[in-house]
Amino acid sequence: MYSSLRYVSGLGAVEGSDCTVKVTPSQLLLICMGKEYSLPLSRISYVDCKIDIQEDRYLKSSLARGIAGAAAFGVSGAVVGTAPKSKTELRKLKYAVIVYKDASQEEKVEL
Repeated sequence: MYSSLRYVSGLGAVEGSDCTVKVTPSQLLLICMGKEYSLPLSRISYVDCKIDIQEDRYLKSSLARGIAGAAAFGVSGAVVGTAPKSKTELRKLKYAVIVYKDASQEEKVEL
């Protein structure tokens, strides 16, 4: 089974790089920027999924609305027509959190 993700932290890979995940019967394999990281399934304590919702706000103005407002109502219509409107966009950021034990049995966390 293959899946893709954007790497966050925990390994030596560059933050934000695209990675491929392959799960076999014996290991979890992460392939990031041509480098492979393998983790035996027997060392994984648990896997959790997190979702953060981020609200992005931005201003949007329209020249076309300003022209239409000017044609209909003159200068005041142009001012009102080009006034920026606030838009809000919600983004879901999904994380897989992997807690495992390294070779020295110390717990580590991968995001």
